[in-house]
Amino acid sequence: MKAARVDQLELSEIDVQIDDLVAATPVEINAKISRATMERWDLMRLAQQADFVLDGAWSAGGSLSLRGELALRPFRSNLEYELRDVAWGDIASFLRENFGLRLDRGLLSAWGELRGSPGAYEISGSGWIADLAVADAEGQDRFGARLAEFTQFAVSQKPSAVRIEALALTDPRVRWEILESGEWSGWGNAAPAAVEFPGAVSRSWDIDTIDVAGGAIEFRDESAFLPVELSASELEGAFTGWTSRDSRTAKVELTGVLQGVSPVSIEGGFNPLSENIFAEVKLSAWDLPAPAFNGYTSRYLGYDLTGGSISLDIDSKLRDGTIASETVAVLERLALGKKVTSPDATDVPVELALSLLRDAKGKVVVDVPVSGRFEDPDFSYGRDFSRAPANLWTKVEGSPFAFLATGGRGDLVASHLQTYAFAAGEAELSPETIEHLD
Repeated sequence: MKAARVDQLELSEIDVQIDDLVAATPVEINAKISRATMERWDLMRLAQQADFVLDGAWSAGGSLSLRGELALRPFRSNLEYELRDVAWGDIASFLRENFGLRLDRGLLSAWGELRGSPGAYEISGSGWIADLAVADAEGQDRFGARLAEFTQFAVSQKPSAVRIEALALTDPRVRWEILESGEWSGWGNAAPAAVEFPGAVSRSWDIDTIDVAGGAIEFRDESAFLPVELSASELEGAFTGWTSRDSRTAKVELTGVLQGVSPVSIEGGFNPLSENIFAEVKLSAWDLPAPAFNGYTSRYLGYDLTGGSISLDIDSKLRDGTIASETVAVLERLALGKKVTSPDATDVPVELALSLLRDAKGKVVVDVPVSGRFEDPDFSYGRDFSRAPANLWTKVEGSPFAFLATGGRGDLVASHLQTYAFAAGEAELSPETIEHLD
């Protein structure tokens, strides 16, 4: 036979089941094709592309449309696609296998191009996910968004890469939880910074910009002396330069509100996609209600805090699972409540210490250096912060006049009252020394 040609082939009402047994987790996708047509199909030249049209629906909900050209042997596509309101359903396992995330809920709409052959596909386009929910390994929702819009994305198999030009998150929410054992809920023994997603280990990731509008974070720590619940809301800003190529160019700028009343700003560098997750972040928060930290402070102070506020300036660096941070905390109008029985409570007379540490404006300024590794079971940021007032009191006891000379900051390396020097040949103190004495 020298020629065999089909001008038009049309199929309708076909049930399709695709089983991908190559994946580490077998993937099954079910759909119903309402109409599929091929035109100009040369049976003697199957490598030649033919016009192809397909309309169908996924079994879990949503529609699929394909338009373009298709070759059968070897199989090769050059298609435009459109997905509308596709529920995860059958494709959830496929997404987990390829992206390493458990997507529990959401409706996907996207449009763009599908090109390539088996093992070497590239999908590109734009779209959005409505009512997105991402779960951890235990099935607990950890991340979600009312709407996630992505612009100019591309996913390729060879090379294995994901690139997103812009991602806009509307009303995103994040929930973190530390169990009583000290483990991060849903992450096993690892903190989020140490988690590896199985489907994403060998894939290159690039996200140029992530815009955040109306974001919220909930944090609960059950490992504290008393459970601690902290929250951030009204988060606005952007992350830029996320990449898995260990780039240090990633930036973050966010503003929001802590505990519903206290302004907060976050800026610096943060890249969770690099092989060694890193962060260089400065956080400033003003007038946080002190009682919110009772779960940490009561254990070491031996008292509940019933009033007052805490303002924070935190400079933190995270490298290879090790965190090092410098915190300046300003404590104002702290009010002590009932005494708490705790084996770790300080022997320092707390009420007397606070009265002596207060400056003329009623503030207590505390410098808190913190360092440690996330996997260290003895590491606790809250513990180090809570012990800071007692450590400062120890310095007061050991050298009270030197402490007062530093303005109440506890920096005993600074000049002491007895060591102010006169310039050579001068009988008067310098203006800088006089200012310090004042």
